[in-house]
Amino acid sequence: MLKKVIATEFLKDKRSSNRKMIVILPFIFTILSFLLTLLMGQNPEGRSNLVAAAYNWLPLIILPAMVTLLSTNILDEEKENNKIFYKTKNINTYHVLFAKNLVVFVQLLIMLLLFSFLIFLAGKFLGDNVSIFSLLEGSIGLVIGFLPIIIISFILKLHFKTLIVILGNFILGIIGAVAALSQWWFVFPWCYGLKLMAPILLINPNGTFLSQNSELANNFNIFMVSIMAFLVYILLLVLQIKLLKRSDNDD
Repeated sequence: MLKKVIATEFLKDKRSSNRKMIVILPFIFTILSFLLTLLMGQNPEGRSNLVAAAYNWLPLIILPAMVTLLSTNILDEEKENNKIFYKTKNINTYHVLFAKNLVVFVQLLIMLLLFSFLIFLAGKFLGDNVSIFSLLEGSIGLVIGFLPIIIISFILKLHFKTLIVILGNFILGIIGAVAALSQWWFVFPWCYGLKLMAPILLINPNGTFLSQNSELANNFNIFMVSIMAFLVYILLLVLQIKLLKRSDNDD
């Protein structure tokens, strides 16, 4: 049954606004990153201002709002008659929840992988020293880092309007630049993406370049932050299921 529910959610995604977003937005992000680069002057030796701009502003400002949109849209596009259909066919709502999480995860992955290739092409156009493998690693790191924000957006959408959820994640995403430098970073999921960019692309959460000897650039941080992202995601998924059970009981 779970496989059928997942297949159904992916079929519904073909007609969704999210499908258009994940194709259009990477081009817009790339253009914005390119324009920011023009204001940054000459590249430091062996570094790329384009990559620094793209992979700092993306998790800091853009992704918190975009991940929220992907998550809330897939909930908003769920029609009431679909919910009735689930009940009449005795379809487990937790399966539907898992399927929607999976769809958003794949959407985010596709969007960021496309962004990697576009930044790579833009970097080659500018003559920058960019590695497609590093960019892909950075994008996958952002997907992992933003897993908790997907589930947080799902939970908040149960209680607040979409605009409030977007603004909340946007503001908390900006605060993440400070939280990423704190010893308590692990309690603040909005900083995970920024935290991962330090060892992967040697980009400081404040947007400056890091040296290989920096504590933030330690590759062990990739393991630690990734583990925290998965743990927080699983814990919040359990919380969401419990909230859903309570909602079903109220109905």
